[in-house]
Amino acid sequence: MSSKILLQRIYPLLLRRQRPVSFSYAMTPFHRSLYDVQPNGRDKTDTVPSLHVETIKTSSNGFYRAKNHIVVDPDPITAQILEADTEGRIFDVLTKHKFVLNNLQVFAAIDIIWELQKQKPDSSRNFSEINEHTVFQNLCVAIETNAAEFDDTSLIKVLYALLRLKVDPASSSVQQIVIEATRRIQQLDFADLSRFAVCLQEMSLRNSPIAGQLASRLQKDLNNIESVRQFSNLMYVLMGVCSADFQTKLVKKAMYLFESDSVYPHDIRRILQAVAYASICEASLLDKCASLIIENIDSFGLVDLCISHRCYSSLDYHHIGLKTAISNHFKQIYSTVVCPLTFSHIFDILAPDASTELKIHLEDIVLDKIPDMSFAALSNICRTLRKMNYRSVSILKMVCRYLKKRVTEADLEDLTWTARNLIILDFIDVEISKLFGNKLKEGLEKSIDPHFVSMIVHVLSNLDTDYPHQVILAKVKGAMSKFDVAELNRTSVAIKKILLDQTLLSAYQISYGDLRKDLNRQAIKQLDQVTSVKLQNAIMLAMTEEGIDASLLEETMEHYNKLLHKVSPKSAPECAIYLMRTRCRHKPLLDTIANIVVKQPNQLNYLNLNRILLPYAFLNYYPSNVESFLQACIEKCEAFMDQYHPNYLIKVAHDLAMLQQFPEKVINHIFGLDFLTKLDDILEGNPIILRMQWGSQKKVLPPGAERVAIEFLSSKSFCTNSQHPLGYIDMKRRHLEIMGYRYVAIPHFEWFSMKLSSSDDYREYLREKLFAQKDPDYLEGALVYKMLPALT
Repeated sequence: MSSKILLQRIYPLLLRRQRPVSFSYAMTPFHRSLYDVQPNGRDKTDTVPSLHVETIKTSSNGFYRAKNHIVVDPDPITAQILEADTEGRIFDVLTKHKFVLNNLQVFAAIDIIWELQKQKPDSSRNFSEINEHTVFQNLCVAIETNAAEFDDTSLIKVLYALLRLKVDPASSSVQQIVIEATRRIQQLDFADLSRFAVCLQEMSLRNSPIAGQLASRLQKDLNNIESVRQFSNLMYVLMGVCSADFQTKLVKKAMYLFESDSVYPHDIRRILQAVAYASICEASLLDKCASLIIENIDSFGLVDLCISHRCYSSLDYHHIGLKTAISNHFKQIYSTVVCPLTFSHIFDILAPDASTELKIHLEDIVLDKIPDMSFAALSNICRTLRKMNYRSVSILKMVCRYLKKRVTEADLEDLTWTARNLIILDFIDVEISKLFGNKLKEGLEKSIDPHFVSMIVHVLSNLDTDYPHQVILAKVKGAMSKFDVAELNRTSVAIKKILLDQTLLSAYQISYGDLRKDLNRQAIKQLDQVTSVKLQNAIMLAMTEEGIDASLLEETMEHYNKLLHKVSPKSAPECAIYLMRTRCRHKPLLDTIANIVVKQPNQLNYLNLNRILLPYAFLNYYPSNVESFLQACIEKCEAFMDQYHPNYLIKVAHDLAMLQQFPEKVINHIFGLDFLTKLDDILEGNPIILRMQWGSQKKVLPPGAERVAIEFLSSKSFCTNSQHPLGYIDMKRRHLEIMGYRYVAIPHFEWFSMKLSSSDDYREYLREKLFAQKDPDYLEGALVYKMLPALT
């Protein structure tokens, strides 16, 4: 169930419930006989077990944490629960004593059931069997009835255990616990706040009003939290509902805790996930995390390393030592990894930059492991191949074969992403389209989550399958009011593709056409309410992942004009990168970013230089203050040349070259022996080969002849909002002219224009382009036609 629907159910109950929280007796937390906290009160009628506190210290390769545990003398019923080694024995004990159980024993039963499941491998966990058991259902009813009687820690731990046992977040028992926990937010200690935040993440409520209340509590008591473990959980879950100023404070607090508290690998990974989620590229924090990972890399789990690496990649932060350390670590162990899912993550990191020899070896291992891979692992392989744009036929054929077998175990999210990756790779056959399409159609009929409705419709529009027109129309109309701008855009793009179906009945054409207009109208209405550059950039990020409807792109760019005065050095790089992704040559925004670079160069992070330069180079745009803008960028590059990763510096130099800038210091640095040696080490014996043709021999042309280079320019060679060619087209022209060619471009909008309606028109057009002031018979027209789209 969607987080929005869940909140609609929880909040009215929370608002109606006004009675104060009361505690009838102490809830002593059980964890077999080891628990983390002291009881917080007791009733006179209850016997509190005797307690003995002992401290257990764990240490592993530089990571150190002390944990306080409590050893308890349990009552007879609880002792039987604690001694049980299977869920069945726990259920037997509860069946015998079901009329005399207290909350203490109910909590112990839930907690031990989760502990027993946690000890099993994923494939052996029987969550559905437990959830369907009558005794377990009665436990959930007891928890729902007596939620107010649990102490804070027991309440949160019960919620955590129920969610881990795959109890439906929309169930009344879980909702009642969430309501009760939300009422106690101001009195929860940090350990309970941290675990409650994890539960919200599990329930997809990290952007909910409840998360907002948690963030307010954290902001009020930020100076008092001293545990990096508790802080990292809270930071990871709540980052999305924090203001920009509070996010900055959280980053500073993370740096402080790294210096004052013992750090564990999970803590580093969660903090990296938090800053990546918020797109905060804070160099000092990222460098600190990188150094901790490098120093203690053997203590990190493989999944933690993979996630951490992905966080750095998403932030486009190139740390030479970290990337090398993780790659070397994985190269030493990848052949010994047994778990197929873990190997799929390692493959995602190693494959894109692998040498030819390593890539062949990785492919061999992938082919061996595919038969044992789950749908999620197969989905990871597809994502990696798509990211590499690597169409390995042998891998893809085998992946597709086992995707067909595993399709029944796939959830909707994995299914949609896998289908999208296969579509991009152009490797999806009729059988997969049918299997995926049928599963997605079933999911669409049952789904009430607007996000999934939008995603499924988008994927279905790209599959070779029959469209369930009535279901699509009904679901989209029902969910449209709950769509955000990105979902409205994604659905509009999907409907545009559906309208291209030649077999579509005229009645459906009219309905889809009207629906698309409503979607665009709703998106424009939402855009008008955006007042933050950060939110506008977030909308652009989501929209660029799906392809932007032309009318919405125009409206979105126009809306940026209203926010130009709010663009800051922090938000400018994101604005710039979205202009590049959309190929939109929006002059007001480009000029605003250039002015920020000129006036506030010290406020720009040096690692954002590539993001700043890229749209100007790619869109072939020179701002009005071009000289001072380029000078500021060159000075920033020269100041930090030694700190840039070699690949990153080459990207910056390429951007400058596209803008016809060749700073001497940068060029000398790149072609210096130290830099080339470092680059050669990174590429593992596969250095960049510079093939230069200076002085290469050419055939002597007859008198009066010239060399002509002809290129047909499709719509992707131009900006989306103009007929201005992109920067790489202009660079290609310059290079060809240096080499002695006359460059002739055939733009798509001229070749496919209404003016050219016959073969004679096309021939005349080509003569004007190619043979102006030349003999028309000098070159054979037949050779030209082979290089251009068919006249049909």
